[in-house]
Amino acid sequence: MSKRQLCIRGNGRKNGIVNRSLQETPVNSFECFRETIMRSNYKKCSKEIIIKVEELYRAKEYEPIYELLLNQDGVVEGWAKIFAKMYHLESNELFSDFQVHLYNMLDGVSDKVYNINMPFIDNLYVQLKCEALDLRDYYNAKKRKDDWNCKPKEELEKHKDNKNQYDDINILMDLENMKDISPEDKRILIGIATGEIDKKDIPYVLNWSNKEDRMKLSRYVKKLQTILND
Repeated sequence: MSKRQLCIRGNGRKNGIVNRSLQETPVNSFECFRETIMRSNYKKCSKEIIIKVEELYRAKEYEPIYELLLNQDGVVEGWAKIFAKMYHLESNELFSDFQVHLYNMLDGVSDKVYNINMPFIDNLYVQLKCEALDLRDYYNAKKRKDDWNCKPKEELEKHKDNKNQYDDINILMDLENMKDISPEDKRILIGIATGEIDKKDIPYVLNWSNKEDRMKLSRYVKKLQTILND
């Protein structure tokens, strides 16, 4: 296959992943962070949650962060409802995407930049807003594609010289003709290319017994990307 890559619901803001390690100094100590937060007027969520999440993140204790932020009617679900209303999306689907992104973010495989000069909560808020915008753009592009494909034949004839930018036949042919790849992996890649499968649907399509195994999903997506780069 050529060097062309199939982006899995990609975005136009990929500019590398910043090293997330936080070297504490007297100016950047957790005590200084706590005092700054207590003096600030945070509106994204409560100051107690911001301080607790930052403390857990700096200690690399990630499991409690999942429980704290993903509980019912919690912070992330609240943001999903806000962004869903703002960008005309379905809140349950957006919340599902937000969960996957939080997992990837803490696993170190997020495709968005982490700013070490901002608290973890602020980074998460900005990245989830970008996720919502990506989902909105994805559906807008899909709607344009569907609108184009639903045009009468006579109308399409008028624009027969125009390339449909949303249908890349060459990529699909490359995927169909790939060698040394299992039928299951090929089915996933083609499903992603045609928009029939989303990354979060992979555990269900492959019938994984542990559908919450985020590390397994991250490794599998990396494997797919490696196959595409070969």
